[in-house]
Amino acid sequence: MGKIEQLSKTIVDYSIDVRQDERVLIMYESDRCSYFVKTLIRDIVNRGGIPFVKYVDDEINCLLSEVTTNYGFSSAKTLRSR
Repeated sequence: MGKIEQLSKTIVDYSIDVRQDERVLIMYESDRCSYFVKTLIRDIVNRGGIPFVKYVDDEINCLLSEVTTNYGFSSAKTLRSR
């Protein structure tokens, strides 16, 4: 078992102690950590948890901020796919 796998297992099994049907949100900002995120997902599922992943892209967030400010949007609506 490598260091990444050991870290993931420690986080999932001990630090947050994932339980059956527990929802776990993973937020990350760099594609350089995708292997670690995949390892976390596998470990969460193996413990019976339900992983959710949110990838934050700074360029997209900057564009959203710029565009909504330029057009005077005071609030954003949530888009839902059906």
